[in-house]
Amino acid sequence: MSDCLVNRGTEPAGERSRKQSRRMSLVEATTNVVAGYGLSVGGQLLIFPIVGLETTFRQSLQVGLLFTVLSLGRSYALRRLFEHLGAHSFSSGKMGGRDA
Repeated sequence: MSDCLVNRGTEPAGERSRKQSRRMSLVEATTNVVAGYGLSVGGQLLIFPIVGLETTFRQSLQVGLLFTVLSLGRSYALRRLFEHLGAHSFSSGKMGGRDA
């Protein structure tokens, strides 16, 4: 459980932080992207012929893999950005530039 939650020392005594560790952010993003990979490849195999694109199974796997790598990077970077923004917003008592 200690890998899942990080205590940043800003919470009152006795309260647990609900922030994800970097490791768990990566695990979540990876799980999300891997699950989407099968859907992506399956979708390509079904949709590409409908719109006139002919690809082999291997080509669909390769295209899916390239987009999966991009998606994993995007998911992880956005997760960390929002974690960073949330940490600063809540620790300063403000959210989005407005009083909380």
